[in-house]
Amino acid sequence: MRAARLQMDLDIMITRLIIADDHPVIRAGLRAILERQGQYRIAAEVDSPESLAFALERTPADLLITDFAMPSTVSPDGHAMLSMIRRRYPALPIALFTMFNNIPSLRMAMQIGVRAIIDKAAPMDRIPEALREVSAGTTYISQTLRRSMHADMPGLPTAGAALSPKEMEVIRLYISGYSVTQIAAKLGRTISTISRQRTMGMEKLGLRTDAELFAYAYEHGLAPAPRLPMATAVAHLQLPAHVHVENVTFCSACELNLDV
Repeated sequence: MRAARLQMDLDIMITRLIIADDHPVIRAGLRAILERQGQYRIAAEVDSPESLAFALERTPADLLITDFAMPSTVSPDGHAMLSMIRRRYPALPIALFTMFNNIPSLRMAMQIGVRAIIDKAAPMDRIPEALREVSAGTTYISQTLRRSMHADMPGLPTAGAALSPKEMEVIRLYISGYSVTQIAAKLGRTISTISRQRTMGMEKLGLRTDAELFAYAYEHGLAPAPRLPMATAVAHLQLPAHVHVENVTFCSACELNLDV
């Protein structure tokens, strides 16, 4: 009886983690540093938004540490992914572990409900500290990002800056491949109006160049994912991502145990 109660107390103290990152080396590094702490158990490792959704449905977890951008041809990443997780699992704390440093986008992530933003360029030994703060109900931002996240910089919008419906319409058409002239003809507006609405929309998003706009659009599911290179021999097969859950690998589409 005493041994069972002791084991129950130990289980209560353990934090069950899901790690989501499309780079195996990053996942291995996170697992190594967190398991050494003695208070974390890696419940699942995933490499894509769809495999993350699979793991969340089937694996009890106390905390999620995820990358912001995990390219997929099936499911959106970025803010769309975070919003979906927040809607389905409102009590699950989320820590963002990313190299993405667009400040307005990171502010949006915090507004969605992310509890920590951990810069991948920061020392790995900061990660346990960040997760402890998240578990305690507070927020954490890496020191490398803290000043920019909290500064009131001229021209830099807050996370709540929203596009008007007309600006969003213009931005969506522009990233879909329409020129300013074609958008003007399609919507029945003048070229100068369309140009102004595109510029204002980009300013609200904190974007300065077309390259930043297209990157933002892809990260937020506003534009289709780029095609995989032909060198990837099985790209056309659209093989499902695989999920590692409690030392067992599952196929998210066929739900087969792939361990032997």
